[in-house]
Amino acid sequence: MTQDPFYEPDPPVYQAQPIEEKPEKNKTVIIIIIVAVVLFLCCACLIAAWFLGDSVVAIFNEVMYDMGLTLVALPIG
Repeated sequence: MTQDPFYEPDPPVYQAQPIEEKPEKNKTVIIIIIVAVVLFLCCACLIAAWFLGDSVVAIFNEVMYDMGLTLVALPIG
């Protein structure tokens, strides 16, 4: 019994490994925290402006007057 010299065995069959999908990170919590912080800072600035409004304007006008600068009043209405 002789073997054919051109005999080639069947090539091995390779199966591709399934690609493991990485779980997506949930960015919703981070976005909610950032939006909440920005809203809090805006509200804090508005409250500070409400309570300090007159004194801040007076100080601003005093500094502008000391620097020799004046603001032109814009007509309203």
